[in-house]
Parts: sequence; structure tokens; C-alpha cells
Amino acid sequence: MSPIVAELLSRASTLHDHIAPLVVVTQSLAVFEFIHAALGLVKSNPFITAIQVLSRLIVVWLVSEKYESAAHSPYYATLILAWSLSEVGRYPFYVNQLLNSPSFMALWARYSFFVILYPLGVFSELQLIFASLPHNAPWPWVDMSAWSLRDLFFLAVIPLYGPGLIMLYSRLLASRRKVLGNDFIGSKGREEMRKIHEAKLRSPRQRQN
Repeated sequence: MSPIVAELLSRASTLHDHIAPLVVVTQSLAVFEFIHAALGLVKSNPFITAIQVLSRLIVVWLVSEKYESAAHSPYYATLILAWSLSEVGRYPFYVNQLLNSPSFMALWARYSFFVILYPLGVFSELQLIFASLPHNAPWPWVDMSAWSLRDLFFLAVIPLYGPGLIMLYSRLLASRRKVLGNDFIGSKGREEMRKIHEAKLRSPRQRQN
């Protein structure tokens, strides 16, 4: 292993020691995302938002904060990277909505960043969950003595990630096609944004006339 890779893995494995309190607070406050979606303050699907928030809370409170093997896994770093960049793409879009100041770049980021970040986040969550399970014990159907109810719950949850990812990812892709169109650059969204800006420019002129 090259020194650079070794250093990166070392830093990734100790990230939890430096940012864990901040992650706990910010992810716990994410419950407001569901509240905002449920109240219609943002144009997000409340069901999808609830699943995403609940998944994050479970991983934070019941996995990374309870098990050293998960907290010091390098996948903790990739998880935080995926979560953080996804918020970078979403929150400017929400601010523009509230200020009635649409931006194509914010729109594109909101409906494009997830294409890579969502699978990365799900994969990282699975790796942390797996790291928190017993590794030096037989499978529970052979000997359950080393497996707690919590372990059995997460072992049962792991197979559900695949269908859940497919369902939510498909809905997100459908939303992207609806807003941005089928191409990478989002021609449909760009055209809609151009019309909105032109309408805003015409409005003051119409009032003056």
C-alpha cells in the first residue's frame, strides 16, 4: 500500500474523533426537514424525506455512536462526505425557493448531485452497519448466543437496503427527468429557468406601462 493511500485511510478512520458531536447535532436537527416537507414549506416528498432522515438517525445513534468498529471505519468518512455534499446541493435550492430567487445552478445541483452521492451514502451506511455486527461468532441461525436483538434487527435490515435503494433512486431519477429533462446538462430546466427570468424582467416594465 502506498504511503498516500495509507495516510488517507488513517485520516478517514479517525474522522469520527474530530467531528462526531457536530454530526450528532446536525443530523438530529434533520427531523425538521421532515416537518418542513410535511407542512409544504419545501417541495420535497414527505415519505422519501422521512425514510432518509430516519435512516441517518439510526446510523448515527445506533451504529456509529455505539460501536468503535463503525466509528473508526474509513467508510465513516465516505458517509459524511456523501451526506455533506448532498446538503451543499440541496440547501441553496431551498433558500432560493424561500427567497423566490431561482437559480439554475442550484436547481441542477439539487437534482443531480444525488446520482453519485446517494449510492455512495447507502453503501457507506451498509458498511458501518456490517462493521457493528459480530464478526468472530457463528451466524445467528447456527448459534445465537453472541447476537443481541439489536444485531438481529440490523441483520434483517441489511437485505432491505437493496429494494429500498432501487425504489427511492428510481423516484429521484424520475423527479430529475421531470425537472431537468433527460440530458446531463438539464436542458429542460435551463429553458424553464430562462422563461422565469424573462417573466420577472417583463413584470416591472408592464407595471410601468
